[in-house]
Amino acid sequence: YIICLTDVLSKFVITKAVRDNTTHTAVRFLKEDVISKFGTPRCILTDNGNHFTSAMMNELCKQIGVTHLYSTPYHPQTNGQVERYSSTMDAKIGASSNLRKTD
Repeated sequence: YIICLTDVLSKFVITKAVRDNTTHTAVRFLKEDVISKFGTPRCILTDNGNHFTSAMMNELCKQIGVTHLYSTPYHPQTNGQVERYSSTMDAKIGASSNLRKTD
């Protein structure tokens, strides 16, 4: 899995390869790779995945004073910058993988 965060204003992207897509992984990414390096964001917008809608994620956002917004279900355009980056990254990973090479 690859977790991704995009700053809406600057379009700066932070990505990290992770072993799973659990709440613990998402919280750790937010704490260690975002907040500790770049500071606490005022607001985050996530999709409605279980790892983002959990009590653990909501508690973290409450503790650090972050407004947590969710995108509209089945409407990926709400989080379009991340979706576009993911599409581009998927294409690059696919192009560099051995799965598409032929003899």
